[in-house]
Amino acid sequence: MSRQNMASKGMNTELSDYVVRMNEIKRKFNDENNREKRIQLLTLAPHSWSREKIMTFFGASEREVREAVKVKAAEGILGTRPKRQGRVISEATKSLIIQFFEDDSASYCLPGKKDVLNGRQKRLLLMNLKEMHHEWKRTCNLKCDFSTIATLRPAHCILAGASATHTPCVCAWSIRTLS
Repeated sequence: MSRQNMASKGMNTELSDYVVRMNEIKRKFNDENNREKRIQLLTLAPHSWSREKIMTFFGASEREVREAVKVKAAEGILGTRPKRQGRVISEATKSLIIQFFEDDSASYCLPGKKDVLNGRQKRLLLMNLKEMHHEWKRTCNLKCDFSTIATLRPAHCILAGASATHTPCVCAWSIRTLS
């Protein structure tokens, strides 16, 4: 066997290995449901391939291919998109929101501290969460959205209608009828 034949034979096996590898990647891509992993697999496409060729070979959407090209340019092959980080709330703001919930104008202490195991007295909110958020916007100059206010509500501050909230009405009409 001549040297040229051996080189071409080696080249053919390398080419067949390449084709097999690309078909394995294609199969993995089509089996994958996670969008991030799909984009990561698309970054393995050869640099010489156009977007259209990548779309037809893998059966990917134009958007996925566009994202994969961006990721490959920024991070290289098997790169991932940077995670988007939301607005970070400072610890001072968190403590202000908790103090706002524990304020006597927003909630009052329920009786029965001796029944509480964790040592925190339950507080009954005098408003629902939407009203609490509206009151926060009205009284505080710090900007917080509704979901932030709702997630930072302390566990010991319970909403009206939750368990252990049976309290007699103290409005003027009820007091007149009771006496």
